[in-house]
Amino acid sequence: MTDPAINMMGNDNEILVACSYNFPCVLNIYGKNKWKELFAVMIKLINNKNKKVKKPIACAIHEIARMIGP
Repeated sequence: MTDPAINMMGNDNEILVACSYNFPCVLNIYGKNKWKELFAVMIKLINNKNKKVKKPIACAIHEIARMIGP
């Protein structure tokens, strides 16, 4: 998902909620090698104003940290 696509969706789009919810799975599939690209997406999701988008990332931060390591 590109930056303009995320910005055009608005704050209450259910697609963003689904992306946030499934972010750890995507990271698990692509692994640490794609972390730089996925980090940019994660920051966009975290900065979203909708709590439904932020909450899944917050609840999975421990799993994200485990996958990317130190």
